[in-house]
Amino acid sequence: MSIIVFIYFLALLLLVCANTSKTESLELEDGELDFLALPSWTSEFGSKVLVNVDSLGAVGDGISDDTKAFADAWKQACSTEEAVLLVPPNRTYLVNATRLKGPCADNLIVQIDGTLKAPDEPKKWDPRNPRIWLYFNNITGVIFQGNGVIDGSGEKWWAASCKKNKTNPCVGAPTALTIDQSSNIVVNGLTVKNSQQMHFTIARSESVRIFNVVVSAPGDSPNTDGIHLTSSKNIDGTLKAPDEPKKWDPRNPRIWLYFNNITGVIFQGNGVIDGSGEKWWAASCKKNKTNPCVGAPTALTIDQSSNIVVNGLTVKNSQQMHFTIARSESVRIFNVVVSAPGDSPNTDGIHLTSSKNVVIQNTKIGTGDDCISIVSGCSNIKMKGIYCGPGHGISIGSLGNNNSTGFVSAVVLDTAFLKGTTNGLRIKTYQGGSGYVRAIRYANIQMVDVANPIIIDQFYCDSPKSCPNQAHDMSNGNERFCEIIGSLGNNNSTGFVSAVVLDTAFLKGTTNGLRIKTYQGGSGYVRAIRYANIQMVDVANPIIIDQFYCDSPKSCPNQTSAVEISQIMYQNISGTSKSPKAIKFSCSDTVPCHHIVLNNINLKRSDGKAAETFCNSAQGFAYGNVQPSADCLMSSNDSFIKPCEENNFKTIIWFSSTHICSARRGKYNWRHSGRSVSSMYKKKGWHHRGGRHQVNVVDNSKPQVGSKFNVLNYGAKGDGKSDDTKAFQAAWANACKVEASTMIVPSDYKFLVGATSFSGSDCQKNIIFQIDGTILAPTDSKAWGSGLDHWLEFTEVVGFTITGKGNLDGRGSVWWTKSIYGASNNEELVSINNTAMSEGQQVRNSMNTKMPGTKPMALKIVGGSDVTVTGITIQNSPFFHLTFDNCDGVLVYDISISSPGDSPNTDGIHLTSSKNVIIHHTNLACGDDCISIQTGCKNVLIHDVNCGPGHGISIGSLGIDGTTACVSNITVKDVKIHDTMTGVRIKTWQGAAGLVRGVLFSNVQISEVEVPIIIDQYYCDHTTCKNQSSAVSIANIAYENIRGTYTIQPPNGHQMSKPFCWNAYGKLNAPIVPEIDCLQEGESSNNLDLDDSQCKA
Repeated sequence: MSIIVFIYFLALLLLVCANTSKTESLELEDGELDFLALPSWTSEFGSKVLVNVDSLGAVGDGISDDTKAFADAWKQACSTEEAVLLVPPNRTYLVNATRLKGPCADNLIVQIDGTLKAPDEPKKWDPRNPRIWLYFNNITGVIFQGNGVIDGSGEKWWAASCKKNKTNPCVGAPTALTIDQSSNIVVNGLTVKNSQQMHFTIARSESVRIFNVVVSAPGDSPNTDGIHLTSSKNIDGTLKAPDEPKKWDPRNPRIWLYFNNITGVIFQGNGVIDGSGEKWWAASCKKNKTNPCVGAPTALTIDQSSNIVVNGLTVKNSQQMHFTIARSESVRIFNVVVSAPGDSPNTDGIHLTSSKNVVIQNTKIGTGDDCISIVSGCSNIKMKGIYCGPGHGISIGSLGNNNSTGFVSAVVLDTAFLKGTTNGLRIKTYQGGSGYVRAIRYANIQMVDVANPIIIDQFYCDSPKSCPNQAHDMSNGNERFCEIIGSLGNNNSTGFVSAVVLDTAFLKGTTNGLRIKTYQGGSGYVRAIRYANIQMVDVANPIIIDQFYCDSPKSCPNQTSAVEISQIMYQNISGTSKSPKAIKFSCSDTVPCHHIVLNNINLKRSDGKAAETFCNSAQGFAYGNVQPSADCLMSSNDSFIKPCEENNFKTIIWFSSTHICSARRGKYNWRHSGRSVSSMYKKKGWHHRGGRHQVNVVDNSKPQVGSKFNVLNYGAKGDGKSDDTKAFQAAWANACKVEASTMIVPSDYKFLVGATSFSGSDCQKNIIFQIDGTILAPTDSKAWGSGLDHWLEFTEVVGFTITGKGNLDGRGSVWWTKSIYGASNNEELVSINNTAMSEGQQVRNSMNTKMPGTKPMALKIVGGSDVTVTGITIQNSPFFHLTFDNCDGVLVYDISISSPGDSPNTDGIHLTSSKNVIIHHTNLACGDDCISIQTGCKNVLIHDVNCGPGHGISIGSLGIDGTTACVSNITVKDVKIHDTMTGVRIKTWQGAAGLVRGVLFSNVQISEVEVPIIIDQYYCDHTTCKNQSSAVSIANIAYENIRGTYTIQPPNGHQMSKPFCWNAYGKLNAPIVPEIDCLQEGESSNNLDLDDSQCKA
């Protein structure tokens, strides 16, 4: 079962074999909103018709059989409007198995104030009803209420269970209370105890609210589930834990509600999980040092599970942690509220350990410890829309305790508000640990009164005494953060956390904000963590990374090994810090933190004074507006933060909930501007302000790290006519020798540069190619020789960045209007849309200039790693505009690519054999695919892109000439596609092999697109292609929230073009517009066992 997602789209072609699991909506239907209001029942029945079981012959002595009286009372009350069926107090009624059916008259109340008791002898049970006791079926709008008891008398049933004695037969037993095929039911105040088997089952029902119900049975009673839900939805109420620690089941000291090994389960509703933790907190050693330090239960635990959704619940006052996700994957948490007093000890809000692919969104957390804690083994964590406070902020760690190994990577926090927290964004590790924290991003975060807004602390220590070699700046007055559960590397262990995202959060009054903590002596890693869009108010320690974490009563020994922390990004974080040092990066001297990136940070002290940043062995950089300054960071290779790992889609193809939209042809002006949509990512200090009035003299001393190399100093003219190719080559040769150097193409100049390959095989790392002027491609055919596949090419560069405000102009019009070389001058030129040229054929433009048949790509990067392209404009390429070939770690953002809509083969961004690619906030307008993804690509994330005109966003074509093609884990979301031939497309050739899998198209706005959705396994760009049986397999493709208009005209008499499917298998979540009736359910026999061995490398 999975959450419903709305999809809006217009026309489609589907040609795949697939299989999906059932999806259900989390949205309330019309008429269900009234069900959310609290009931207004009362025990003062007023004018209601009272039906007392005693008046129908019930004895109520606990010995006489009152089954018939109870059934007769039900029939009378059920058939009477405004009736109350009363089970009076201070009496015990012996009732056997009974089926009580509806439908009933309106507004029936079942008032149970006495005790209903089941027969205690299994042998005397009604054989016609072996699995039920009190069974209610087909009822609507009934309220069950009162202070009474439903007692299953289950002791003899338990003794006869095969779980108690293996010689007993394994047979089922009755459920005490069952509500089946019913709706709009309220159950309030009752106690259900000692059931024969399950206590309370809700089956095939909807809109059920359960309040103030107590369910109890001995801890060793077999199969006595408390509340069992099956095939039901919109179940709400309060689950309340016993409030006495001494009475807690000693066999389960650390759990309350524990779910293990479940798949595809949805937890939803407006109900409450109340841990009744007050007495547990009072007994804590943190409240009273004379108390023993013992663990306490976690309210809700999901362990070793997958494809889980938690939506709308409130978890409060847990005995210790509120909500733990352990050893699980693909978990989505939405609209959840977690609350406990700010002084409640160790009450972390949401705790993640050894889990991956977790999304936490639109969630409010205020507790006595970390709002969200992420510890070893976590990766691909995304958080957005988080409110945090009070509490200790949002933490990664602590990691590396007791020399353990910890790993955390790929974490993003985007859009958050933190208020009054002890810390804001914190990464903390103990000394002596090992491992890493990397690929972390914090963005769009606001903080108010946060004590320590940003902290990286590799000297974390939570011991009452100081830890050896611990940075003294980590102390926060007399306040200690003891036993923050989930620190990595404890006891020299290995911990791993990676790919965590916290996006959009609010933290208030917490001890910490965003924290990563590891013990010394540990190993492992924390990496790929991203915090974004977070606001903090009164947070004591807003941002912390602590690799010296120590929670021992005695000081922790100083150790050299540590959990590695890297690729941590903090972005758009603002607010107030209670402590002077809003940002603390306490990192190990032997395993320093590296790849720390700070962008748009604005943290002030709550008292109005300037905040400070503390760094120890922390490497990274800051750009944009960063306050307090992060100048204490040492330089490092920070060009790339790796994206999240591969998606896990259970469904093959699914479409959800579309809105009708009629086809139309109307045109309107919608074009990309010359500049890109966002400038938030431009790196401060990287834009060289070149000018014609000054030329620097070349310094003959040895270049230092970070040196600048201006092409003007190497003889470039910049007049747009002189050949500046050699000057560019010379500048590159010198810049290449110096780590983190910058090759500058200054503004206000136009440089004519011929086809050039800039080799990085012998270069230092982290070279910056800064383009603020214009680079022009030659239009003379002689400059291209017999034909080259590139204009500007960079090979084998590492940590390479192309940035600036400049322009690459391929001047491709001389290549586009063409005829085949040698044709008669009298022949009409062949249309650019109908010419399929073979390799090496020459073309000519309208001026009869002979051009080589091989057209060059404007900008090509081959064999690069950790490559960034940002800020520039690329226009009018003869062929592809921007190509990445065999690259690992690519970041493209804030660029514009443009060429006329009829320019042939001018793909915007072309990816081949590349992985770990992020493309965002980019405008693409061209004559072919805006983005094309070819074989060998995986882990590609595309978001916030404008596409059009062009051919849309395509995967393929794949498998030409019988080759093997492999593409996986592609996500395209939050994009706009306008005036294109296709929208989102997957295309493969017949006769090929390989696999396309794990593709998500989400939140795509379509406008004036011919065919928005296409999967085509019969792709052919010739007149005819040979029919063949083998093909690239296509599986795990998901479309969600696709909406807009298409331009293909429907047949006469139809409002919409009918979708076409052939051998397409999948699942739909209605309503879909236009309606799809051609998609087959189940899975093709040819596709049941996909062979991906050819794609494993």
